[in-house]
Amino acid sequence: MNHAVPWTVVAAVALAAIAGSAAAEPVIDDFAIQLDGQNEFIDGGGSGWGGGQWIYYPDTGWWNQWFYNDPPDPSRWKEVTYDIVLQPLVPDPMVNVEVVVNWSTMDYPGGTGEPPLPPFAPGEESLFIHRTYEVYKGRVPAGETQFEDTFVIPDYNPEWVSIDVRTDGGYVTGEAVVQVHGIVQHECLPEPSSLALTVVALLGLVFFRRW
Repeated sequence: MNHAVPWTVVAAVALAAIAGSAAAEPVIDDFAIQLDGQNEFIDGGGSGWGGGQWIYYPDTGWWNQWFYNDPPDPSRWKEVTYDIVLQPLVPDPMVNVEVVVNWSTMDYPGGTGEPPLPPFAPGEESLFIHRTYEVYKGRVPAGETQFEDTFVIPDYNPEWVSIDVRTDGGYVTGEAVVQVHGIVQHECLPEPSSLALTVVALLGLVFFRRW
């Protein structure tokens, strides 16, 4: 006697497959940087590349700290969660600060063991570094300010994720100090469309497979 596989069993298998494929451990990194009002580095560190090194990009004025995740992969995607605190250690009402979360592009060669580092040929910095996700841009708040969010990079899984910071405009005291610190969690996950196909294929057993 033939019996159709119960749909509840198939659904459970599908959900288990999805959960298992998406269960890669997220990577959690920490960082801290202090800049004066003229974008000069004072102090900093973290868990990123080079022992938490902050890299200066002279063409754009950014200070970057890079965090490695997984090899670049156009068939996967990345979820990024950050918790960033911005505070003036020595206030100056004229200081502006920018904080962004960035990542390497698919044009940057993978597997080198290094993130995209200066110096660059003309056009290479924007070719290798995707600077788009803005956390904050404006005058430094008067007190400690926290920024939290989660977002997805849907087109591919970048090999490297970075926190970028820069300041300008500090002329009142000449001794302004801005601190940016926090954590960033980044995880390489299967492409959503692939998961959907897995569900459809497994649920198809309900109708077509018999024992």
